[in-house]
Amino acid sequence: MASFDFVDAAAKAYEFTWKERAYITRAAAPVIFVKLACVLMIYSLGLQEKFLLNGFVNIPGYVVEAIFIIGLIRFILFKEPMFMWNRSIAPPDSDRPALLYSDLQSREIAIKAGIAMYLLIRIIIVAFLGSMLDLSQVIDHAANEPPPPPNIASAILVLALLWIIVWGFRLAWLYIPIAMGYSFTKFLHVIKGFNSSLSMFAAWFLCYLPIVILLAGFFNLADLIVSEGSALQTGLQELLKIIGELMLTILPVITLTYGFLEVLSPKKPKDKH
Repeated sequence: MASFDFVDAAAKAYEFTWKERAYITRAAAPVIFVKLACVLMIYSLGLQEKFLLNGFVNIPGYVVEAIFIIGLIRFILFKEPMFMWNRSIAPPDSDRPALLYSDLQSREIAIKAGIAMYLLIRIIIVAFLGSMLDLSQVIDHAANEPPPPPNIASAILVLALLWIIVWGFRLAWLYIPIAMGYSFTKFLHVIKGFNSSLSMFAAWFLCYLPIVILLAGFFNLADLIVSEGSALQTGLQELLKIIGELMLTILPVITLTYGFLEVLSPKKPKDKH
């Protein structure tokens, strides 16, 4: 069972993000712009409470985000330039070495397959969560009886669901090894142990918690500055939400890219004395 040092991977991710913050921000600008346009479309169509339709209106944003994220992974590993709109943008001069070698023949396949896998995973998550949220609204409106008291069976069910979620957590990141140039079958074979999911979940949490705390501070600050219930407040909150969601994608992707590199790279044989 393969696992990696999630603390070290997270530390590398924070260091890399800080050093390359200007370049990453510049490459992320189209993602923010397109997602903001999708949000305006949702408000203009009155789909705020229609979570499934809401998710599918956001698909153009996910397409641009997929191109950005796969480009980010390739930039980390191969120092390849990232894309902004329809052209690549040169990265800043750096003595940082490439972590992997990329042959030109497989580069295009890895990029296309990574983008396709990212979109597939995104659409599945959007469809599942949107359906569940829409269904919960219907149940809330229809149900008048209080929920049944908890029992042993419900506790076992909750624990089983938690186990499945943690174990299946690895499937949400399949696009990373694919963008690296590895097959997803090899990746799933390498990380078949439960410890792999725990390492991935811990790495994700180390990125998630600080960003959520930071965003909560910005939301509270925005509420103090802008009058409550105004269109400006709504727009500012949506913009912060888009930036926050993107940050919650970027940092874990960088962290897990370093982590997957550790478990997928061939191990050097130990010296024998």
